[in-house]
Order: sequence, then structure tokens, then C-alpha cells
Amino acid sequence: MTETPIKSTSRFAVSPGMDEHLLIVAALSEYTRELSQEPTKEALILVGHGPVEEVENIMWIRQLKRIGKEITKTLNFQEVVCMNLRSDAADLVREQAHADLREVGQRLSKQGRVTVVISSLGTFMLQQEVKTS
Repeated sequence: MTETPIKSTSRFAVSPGMDEHLLIVAALSEYTRELSQEPTKEALILVGHGPVEEVENIMWIRQLKRIGKEITKTLNFQEVVCMNLRSDAADLVREQAHADLREVGQRLSKQGRVTVVISSLGTFMLQQEVKTS
């Protein structure tokens, strides 16, 4: 079956992602506040989906760190760690990212409670991945 292309006089504009927009930071702060019991006695792990490429991963981590810094202006966590799962990356890269998350989670949990916040749209699959990491 052949489809006829859509003819349109509409114009499309592409904008950057929400990234660290004030509304995103506010939503993540509110969600973190709901999950946290006593931030001054807890660590926070911000987890993103993460890209495939290493340079992009560094940029994503920097962005998560800026979000974490904003969150800690109102919630004073003992430590904030930002990581990406890199779910779409090659097996070795993804497996290393998951191992790193496990290691950090175990290290921080020895010091007290750890709050994990997924910073992503469509968090259900990421939550399942974090649980199995």
C-alpha cells in the first residue's frame, strides 16, 4: 500500500529540551522533597537515561549536577551524586554504568538513607532498570 505524502503549509519549530528549565528543577525538587525523609542525613542520587556517546554523557552529567545544586539550595543533602544509566549504549558501556550505580548506591547506603530520583521523561522503564541494577 502506498501512502500519499502529507501536504502542509504549516511551519514547524524545534526547540531545545526542557533540560534544566526552572519548571523541571521545581518539579524534581518537589518530587525529591516527597521522597526524602530527612535530607541532612541522606544522600541523593540523580539518575538520568543518558546518551550513547561519551562526550554527550559528560554534558548530561554536568546538567544533572546543576539541577542537583539547585535542589540542594532548599534540601541540604549530605552528598549528591549524578549518574546516567546509558541504556541505549553498547553492552559494555551500559553494564559499566549500571555497575557504577550499584557501587555508589551501596557506598552511600552504608552512610545512611539514599534517595534516588530519576530525572527523565517516561520514568517507568528507568525505575525498573534502577531496581535491577
